[in-house]
Amino acid sequence: MSLVTVRPYDPTRDEESFWRVLSLTYNNGDMIPEGNRSFEFSKGYVAEVDGEIEGAFKVVDFTGLFRGVEMRTAGIAAVAILPHRRGGGLGTQMLNGMVNLLKEEGYLMSSLYPFSETFYRKSGYESCGKRIKITCPRERLPKTPQTLPIRLLGPADYEQLIDCHRAFAESRSGLNIRNGIQWMRVLAENRELCIYAVGDPVEAYAVISHSTSFWTIDHVSELVWSTAAGYDSILSFLRGLAVNKNGLSWYEPSDSPFMAQYLDQGVETKIERGIMYRVVNVPEVLSKLAPSLRVQVSDDSIESNNGVFGPDGAIDLDVTHRQLAQIVLGEPSLQDLARNRPVAMVSENALAAFPPVPAYCLEFF
Repeated sequence: MSLVTVRPYDPTRDEESFWRVLSLTYNNGDMIPEGNRSFEFSKGYVAEVDGEIEGAFKVVDFTGLFRGVEMRTAGIAAVAILPHRRGGGLGTQMLNGMVNLLKEEGYLMSSLYPFSETFYRKSGYESCGKRIKITCPRERLPKTPQTLPIRLLGPADYEQLIDCHRAFAESRSGLNIRNGIQWMRVLAENRELCIYAVGDPVEAYAVISHSTSFWTIDHVSELVWSTAAGYDSILSFLRGLAVNKNGLSWYEPSDSPFMAQYLDQGVETKIERGIMYRVVNVPEVLSKLAPSLRVQVSDDSIESNNGVFGPDGAIDLDVTHRQLAQIVLGEPSLQDLARNRPVAMVSENALAAFPPVPAYCLEFF
């Protein structure tokens, strides 16, 4: 195969080719109309072979929070290869070029939603955390105390949600600290959604896209809480919301209060829409999270991520780049990896530096 060059999208020469590649994967082959060719929340990249664009993807610029530390994170979206060029290695070459370019551009971490986990593992991504979809019949919704006042907010009121969202993120790993544009993407991208918030200041909120249909299973777009009282109060609201429905569904992380306290017969739980992460800049990430550890890392795709990092002395941790992503996120934990023995070597210092943390992502991209 000819050399694959990955570079940023150039609107002066790439527009038709870029959107043509995406249309063949995401728009049934129909050319994406000019009015829908948006980079409002992302930026474009192309994979070029012999001067022809044969692959494309988008990057959403996130501020990921990992174990309480903010890191610039690239959310990879809309990965596409021309249909007649699939299966020959172009996709893997594009992704390998992509992760190297992301490092050059200053990203420390990257995340994506895979069509196939096996495919993205070739470029260093690994599954981290759990998004649990809870589908609860109306009669199984628990009667929880609503001790906090509730009020209806609109997308323009998102600043009232920031502290609650930040507290939720700080007790987990992998979430995005949203800027104003990203808040509006979540709350009003296609139409303005309703936000029901409890507490003042807000201790929990639910984002709802109301359906007028009775006796259906309605989905809660986003559920976030910062206190136990907030969680119980917003769950009490959801019970009322479901009075003319068959039930509700929503997502929670693996430390789900519902799973721990309110799970009942007839409630369905499912791990859905798994996300993968990658460490793009190994030495920088390790310096932020575990500067006292000496870590040996092997990386198949980014040469500068290979080696031993940290102070002189004995090796505390010997891992692959995919294992490192899971260790950084915290789920599966280093303790789990050590117990199941895929990690080559781990010291007590490493176990102490990387305790288990629930990994979760609220963004869809």
